[in-house]
Amino acid sequence: MPTLDRSAPCSALHLIDDVGHTKQVKITLSVNGEVRQQGELTDMIWSVPEVISSLSRLFELYPVDLIFTGTPVGLRQLNLGDRLEGEVENLAKLKITIL
Repeated sequence: MPTLDRSAPCSALHLIDDVGHTKQVKITLSVNGEVRQQGELTDMIWSVPEVISSLSRLFELYPVDLIFTGTPVGLRQLNLGDRLEGEVENLAKLKITIL
């Protein structure tokens, strides 16, 4: 499914074989230095393997596919100039400025 240009920025991708887990991982989003959203993969209704298993029954999945599952509590509007920093604990960081 095509998306709008620059609508889904991503950090570096990592293989599960290199990471070694899909549990007990904290996800944080800060806006202008203030933590706005924070959660753990264990907070998800379905585990990462369950999500992949369910989707693979409906769609042919490829190693390069990205699966977007929603967002932790704390969703709010962003404004021009806001500086975002997203982090997957001990794995990846992403910094973005809203232009």
